[in-house]
Amino acid sequence: MDACSFWLSVVFLLHAAAAPEEMIEGTAGDVLTLPCTYSVTEHGLTTMCWGQDGCSNLYCNKVIVKVDSSAVTEVTSDRYRLLGNITQGDVSLTITNVTKSDEGQFCCRVEVPGWFNDKMVNYIVSIKERDPVTLFPTRITPSPSTNVQNHFQNHTAVIIPIFILLTTAVIMLIACRCILKMKKPPISAGPMAELAASVTQTEENLYVTE
Repeated sequence: MDACSFWLSVVFLLHAAAAPEEMIEGTAGDVLTLPCTYSVTEHGLTTMCWGQDGCSNLYCNKVIVKVDSSAVTEVTSDRYRLLGNITQGDVSLTITNVTKSDEGQFCCRVEVPGWFNDKMVNYIVSIKERDPVTLFPTRITPSPSTNVQNHFQNHTAVIIPIFILLTTAVIMLIACRCILKMKKPPISAGPMAELAASVTQTEENLYVTE
């Protein structure tokens, strides 16, 4: 390797190492967005890529999304999406339904004309498992109207049987009294009434004899 190639390699390595790096944390199942933008006014529409395992000196490692000017020309999964306005330089990467397999390094590399002008942004993604959901029984507090209704129902359940018993007792008492009246013997007129009846009969017999 000649001296020129050696120093170019050193410059490339230093340039790649100088790319900013940011930690991004997410939860399994969530949607995660890794920001990346550039100035279209300054650089015009250009080529860019998203890669895993960082960016090499000249391109993205393990390309997952590639953009040529304003069109997405390559994407390795439907979970990777560019939802920003590409024509305005917004090439942020959105990952849907993230999993533990998405952990690691992601790199956004935007090609800018000139020596060592490419824009690179590195992200270290960390995904945590979602906490299990614990269901607790819900305690229902009855409303005042419900309490009144329950109180009324409880009293009704006691009063109705008592009313039925009292009504039955009254009916039985009346029936017994009627039966006793029917069985009671007639009241005698007494000795005086019998004597008067005998005298009357005797007088009638005398008139018949005459």
